[in-house]
Amino acid sequence: MSENNRRVPTLIFNILFALACAAAIVMYFLAPIWRLDLKTQIPNETVQEMMGERAEGLDMDEVLGKENVTISLELSLDSFDLALAVVQWNAGPMVEKMVDENVDAVIGQLSGDINAIAKAVTQQDTRETVKSQVKNQIRDYFVSAGDDKTDEEIDAVLSDAGITDAFIEEQADKLVENVFANGSTVDAVCDEAVEIAADVIAQLKDHDPEQFADLELTEEIETQIRESVASSVSDYTDENGNIDVNEAINAMLIDGLQSLRQEGGTDGTTNDEQNTPEDDATPMPDPSSPVTDPEDSEAEPAAFYAAAESGEEMSASDEQLREEVRSYLLDTIRSQPLLSDAILPFIFLGLGVLFAISLLSWVYLLVKIICKTFMDNCYVKIKAPVIFGWFLFLFLMLLPNLALTYLPTLFASSLPASVLDIFAAFAGTTFFSSAMYATLAAAALIVLWIPYRIICKPKNN
Repeated sequence: MSENNRRVPTLIFNILFALACAAAIVMYFLAPIWRLDLKTQIPNETVQEMMGERAEGLDMDEVLGKENVTISLELSLDSFDLALAVVQWNAGPMVEKMVDENVDAVIGQLSGDINAIAKAVTQQDTRETVKSQVKNQIRDYFVSAGDDKTDEEIDAVLSDAGITDAFIEEQADKLVENVFANGSTVDAVCDEAVEIAADVIAQLKDHDPEQFADLELTEEIETQIRESVASSVSDYTDENGNIDVNEAINAMLIDGLQSLRQEGGTDGTTNDEQNTPEDDATPMPDPSSPVTDPEDSEAEPAAFYAAAESGEEMSASDEQLREEVRSYLLDTIRSQPLLSDAILPFIFLGLGVLFAISLLSWVYLLVKIICKTFMDNCYVKIKAPVIFGWFLFLFLMLLPNLALTYLPTLFASSLPASVLDIFAAFAGTTFFSSAMYATLAAAALIVLWIPYRIICKPKNN
């Protein structure tokens, strides 16, 4: 084929090469350079520690219906953030941006499980309160009759009448349902508690009319019951007597996060801007939350999450919860040796070098194609992007995904248990990079290069 005849197909192929180069370059800026779809497993033991004394005695596996709490984060790094972090030699703003993008989602994911825990905690506390009130009432009745019975004897009397601990707990659980009901009030909860006491008295009278003939629910006993129940919900009751469950669940999350930060040594002592004295001084109300079946817990986000999604104004506790989650995530990231403010800029510099090499290889070929269009010999070599154009895909997407998927299986017998635990904790995590599009473009170049070389290569080239 003559040189003139080669020029037309060469220009056509060059246009296709140029389109592939342009697509790869544009996608570097439209899609994130690196995105981690992070899934981390928090063991139930850690969740129980986070809840502190409130969750003592609970079987977390039974309460949550699973062995771990899964938190999903999407950490994205785009080209502009990377360039800014390298130029300013400060990764702080970029890390804060990543965290801010995930705060609302983390709260939404945690809230379902905290709902289930809060219900279990409240059930546990309420059962003990109701059982104590009922038994004290019966004890006082026998004492007034000159018969000072022991706890075991009172339990036997109640059991004979069918009023076992299981029966009382069942009645207490009904009270808890009212606590968690939308629009529940202190008066409604107190009425339910009084009704439980009245049912116990009626059942005792039916069982032994003679022995319990004088047993009555007096005004004094009723007042004691109301005061005891009202006291247990007073910390999350407004001035109108309405029970605000959202405030209670926010408080439980805030309290738990503060405990985790303090126990882990990341309580903001080295990040004062993230932990203010006003936050530390805020009193935490007792735990409570909306009713949530453990199996459905992840499907019901907190009122905070709904407000954040809809753009509605959030309450003071919503704002404080958001700040606590943000501070916890930032402190956790900064407490990792490889993610500290001193090390991260070097990591980003390395990413920046890889990004520059990959990007410039595509820019070089595109510029070369444009320049050679006006020359007699417009044939171009495509080695640069084929060799360097997919570096980011290799190091930021392909190798991390393969390592996370296959290393624990292939080297299960040789890797230390601590390393395997790390892999298990991040099972389900995936890596993505905009370099994937550059890799597809490089593959397209290779496919086109075969007929291009056969048809368009000059004899003297």
